[in-house]
Amino acid sequence: MTEQTHDDDTTAESDAVKLSLVGGFVGTVVGSYRGRAGAVVGGLVGGTLGYLAGTTADTQVETTEDPVVVTVEDADDTDAQTE
Repeated sequence: MTEQTHDDDTTAESDAVKLSLVGGFVGTVVGSYRGRAGAVVGGLVGGTLGYLAGTTADTQVETTEDPVVVTVEDADDTDAQTE
């Protein structure tokens, strides 16, 4: 018997598609109270919003910037001293 390994990698695309389908279904159901045109518009709007929510929810932000370091050196500051 041979072993098959399967990685369960969930990508942003698959999550976006799932949310798009759920959003489209919810939009269709809610829009169906307004008739056939409302169901179509609700499905399109719900699917689009679900897709956008899925793509933005899984976006990972990588920061490669170095932290800001401020050094203050003691200097003869003649403007600050009044004699």
